[in-house]
Amino acid sequence: MRRIKETLSCIWLYLIFPILLTNIVAGTSAFFHAYFSKHIFIIPMIEEFSKLLTLFISVPVAVVYTLTFAVIEFFLYVRLMENLLGGVSLYFIQGRSLCIILHLVCLYIQYLGFRKFKETNNQKFLLYGYLGGTTLHIAWNAGVGLVVLSFITNIF
Repeated sequence: MRRIKETLSCIWLYLIFPILLTNIVAGTSAFFHAYFSKHIFIIPMIEEFSKLLTLFISVPVAVVYTLTFAVIEFFLYVRLMENLLGGVSLYFIQGRSLCIILHLVCLYIQYLGFRKFKETNNQKFLLYGYLGGTTLHIAWNAGVGLVVLSFITNIF
């Protein structure tokens, strides 16, 4: 019962707030304009920091939070693309599905740093885990950004 109460009490701080903050920072009306400056760098830092915070509650809460966030983000992007392009392709849905796995991998990288922090009480491992997860997330977004840019400009 205690874990359920902890999970419910942190929904706003760890789930709703990052989604709202992400949308405030990026702005869905200027999606493509804002993509390269904000989606690649700023938003992964916000998302990964919120995942790191959930690790302080418990690992199961962090996993549930990460999965919930990733699934909500999946549906937000699918809806956004439906509005922008009038529909979505199977390739887009498959690509966005990989993002759910990406979020879990980034959480695992942070968990490794968090676990080492708990063993040694050395805060640098928190930073290493955070930077590792955030770097992977930024690299993924940069790759996706290049694909989006190639479709918009027909470079490839």
